[in-house]
Amino acid sequence: MRFDMSIFRFAMIGVVCCCLFPAQIAICQDNGFKVEAVGLSVMAADPHNQYGGSAVLGRQTGVEVHVRISSSKQKILKVSGEGKQATKLDLKVDGGKALPAVEGFSNLSFMSQISEDALSVVVPVQSPQLPDSKATVLEVNGSAVLIVGEDPTESDVTFDLKANEKVKLGPVEVSLSEVSELDFGEPVTMVTFQTSQSMEAIGEIQFLDEGEKQIDATSAGKSSFGFGDSMEYSVSYHLKGSPKKVKAKVKYFKSTKEVKVPVDLKIGLGLGK
Repeated sequence: MRFDMSIFRFAMIGVVCCCLFPAQIAICQDNGFKVEAVGLSVMAADPHNQYGGSAVLGRQTGVEVHVRISSSKQKILKVSGEGKQATKLDLKVDGGKALPAVEGFSNLSFMSQISEDALSVVVPVQSPQLPDSKATVLEVNGSAVLIVGEDPTESDVTFDLKANEKVKLGPVEVSLSEVSELDFGEPVTMVTFQTSQSMEAIGEIQFLDEGEKQIDATSAGKSSFGFGDSMEYSVSYHLKGSPKKVKAKVKYFKSTKEVKVPVDLKIGLGLGK
């Protein structure tokens, strides 16, 4: 699977980190970006699990560090997981060789979690290999490549909520592939937009009813699928009530740029005695 995008500018952000003692959280900050380790999991193997599962239900054997990258101003739209300038983060123990990466599906763009305000993203770094019992420090080295928005603007469009309706959300032409009412104890309308254009430049969509009152709306998921230049994207929302026509106020970015954030973290494990 491949995620295509247009890159308008490339910037390099320098980050300097320091080594920390066990039980502390590794943090580094420079040029408006802060990089920190916010999660650590070490899962021992279950000898009775033939599929490589750990002793913890639902988790695979290995080690995982969650790295959060945040900015006070720049809106993060995506983590680049493929291509020549893709994110590459290695796990090392006590300055040794990089631990092997997880094989199979591990697309960082899909697995990373961008915050609601788009000012931070949490990126998982995983290995199926456990640190040995004498390990004292786990390191995360490499660089995260982020797509951030520039030149914010807004537009609005009014349309009927019906299947196959064609709509332009900011710069993106979409169609309503699904409009259905769900029964959650009160009326909720599920709306799915589908397009062959990347939607990464869209930052926020607000929905208003015919009386210009904002409709309570929550994200119901998004997906992308395809290869090369043939991609399909979809995003779904749950709208409170049973609106038949809505106005969408779209906040989006006229352009994007690629930002490379070097990462050099040392996380004390506290495993040594």
